[in-house]
Amino acid sequence: MIIATAGHVDHGKTALVKALTGVDTDTLKEEKRRGLTIEAGFAYCDMGSVRIGFVDVPGHHQFVNNMLCGVAGIDAVMLVIAADEGIMPQTVEHLRIVELLGVEHALLVISRIDRADPELLAILEGDIKTLVRGTCLEHAPFINTAAPRGDGIDELRSRLVAMAAALPLRPIEGNFRMAVDRTFILKGTGVVVTGYVHAGEIQTNDELILSPDDIPVRVRGIFSNDRPANTASVGHRCALNLGGVDFARTHRGQWLTTNDANQGTRRIDVRLTLPADARNPLRHWTPVHIFHGASHVTGRVALSEGPMLDPGTSSLAQLVLESPIVATHGDICILRNQASDETLAGAVVLDIFASPQERRHSERLARLGSMENPDPTVCLRSLISTASDGVEMKQFRLNRNLTVVEAQKVFQRAHTVLISTEDGMRGLHPDHWEKLGRDIHQRITGWHESRPESPGIRLNELRATFDPPPSPALLKAALDTRVHGGEVRQTGPAYHLSDFRPELADENAALWHIVYNNMKESEMRPPTIEELATASGLTVESTRALLTQAENMKLAVQLEPNRFFLPETLLRLAHKLVELAGASPDGRVTTAAYRDQSGLGRNLTISVLEHFDAVQFTRRIGNSRCLIKAVDVVFDNQIPAN
Repeated sequence: MIIATAGHVDHGKTALVKALTGVDTDTLKEEKRRGLTIEAGFAYCDMGSVRIGFVDVPGHHQFVNNMLCGVAGIDAVMLVIAADEGIMPQTVEHLRIVELLGVEHALLVISRIDRADPELLAILEGDIKTLVRGTCLEHAPFINTAAPRGDGIDELRSRLVAMAAALPLRPIEGNFRMAVDRTFILKGTGVVVTGYVHAGEIQTNDELILSPDDIPVRVRGIFSNDRPANTASVGHRCALNLGGVDFARTHRGQWLTTNDANQGTRRIDVRLTLPADARNPLRHWTPVHIFHGASHVTGRVALSEGPMLDPGTSSLAQLVLESPIVATHGDICILRNQASDETLAGAVVLDIFASPQERRHSERLARLGSMENPDPTVCLRSLISTASDGVEMKQFRLNRNLTVVEAQKVFQRAHTVLISTEDGMRGLHPDHWEKLGRDIHQRITGWHESRPESPGIRLNELRATFDPPPSPALLKAALDTRVHGGEVRQTGPAYHLSDFRPELADENAALWHIVYNNMKESEMRPPTIEELATASGLTVESTRALLTQAENMKLAVQLEPNRFFLPETLLRLAHKLVELAGASPDGRVTTAAYRDQSGLGRNLTISVLEHFDAVQFTRRIGNSRCLIKAVDVVFDNQIPAN
């Protein structure tokens, strides 16, 4: 168990820790000279079978920032109030901070009882009960102490042992995360960083990242709860000896993480709570100091549900930060005012992938409501049930700090359909995925009915028929699935049902029949547009328009500005090339040889061969071609002429 002291300056917190552990946590010369704690101090002791770590925090109002660094991640708190001074300003502020951090286990310790008479103690107890009413300390037991004389220390020790024994074990899950609160050089050892492990577990020689600076390091040695260890796990304070990093690049506020937990962000969605005893409402875009783990950055509060937050209420909001922090879902941030001399509010992190554009959208607020659920499976099940476009699964996994294995189990329990898209893996509800497939089939069918001459519908045209439209990547993945299943075919950029064949409008069908026959009679050398127009009794303009429409329907292929080929003509020319390649010792066919055998002429031969290169039927090697794909593979998508 890690327990922190809290309370006003000079109320005997350090003396209590020394009486319990024998350790004086004031180690700085300045602390000795001034007789007050400046930096959080640490001490450990074994009480029976339980090892307890103490964090002795500074109580002076000038060092509340240091106090916030010390209490990040604690299991319990001792609120210490001196009998001869009673409740003081930092008593109130520390209580507010403990309440905003959500600490559930606490003791109320009255110190220096040797300096107050019983009547004064009774009054003080009443004042304290009034102070803590409605807070996490409302039912905390009182222990009266006088550290120099040893009064109450045995009772306090017994209470601590009972509290530690009752604490539930934290499951070792998630990617490793440790908030760095101290860094130093140890002679003969090297760079050492200390902090509280918020998630996961590591071992000696593991590779980690100092985030958000993205500095790779190696764990050379571990001290866990002030003892040598081979592992460091959630719930422990640890000192890690790091290799691969210069001391100058380490500092308080960094996080030691695995590669999957080092997402630095400057914008996060949160649930913001303003204490009932706050002096003023909190207004939109208020500048604040944000304390998270051991980090301290500045930023602004962007309220999502109104222009102002009243005392005793909460709201969804975004924290817009001037420097990145390394947060995950469920982390707690403490907000202080612009001068950093008053604690304003607490914020629970909901989403580290916040969007500035959607901050006040009703759909986004509903998704954040689902994200407030602490159970990732329940959360994901709720998200996919309402998000027809699905959920970006990597973002979900990183936001909840799930390992890959943990995430797969969550996806399965939530009955998520996983779809691989160009933008990454998306998770959909089975009903949404099936509906998207039905909608695609319905819209392609409607397109064929209204445009029988069209070879099919393009991706952007299909997407425009939806309201709201799915993401291009998801729609493309859904189409690819149906292409793979044979329900849909893709011809060039167009998608069509597998049994669909485009049909010319009645007024053009007869004209195309004339043009088609004239092209077919020309065998391997199709006529020019002008020649076709003359032979067909049409104008050049109408012939060009008809051929362009035929090309869109895959009934013709334009190889030169003034000449079109029929698909079956190109197919015969392709087979001619296969014959020549088969007869060649090295499988290569020269341009001249192909020209002579096909009778196309030099310029038309080059146009045909360049088309074969473009459709990846052949590859040019100098002045020769070699086959790289089979004829039926390359020309499978050619739609036969009507």
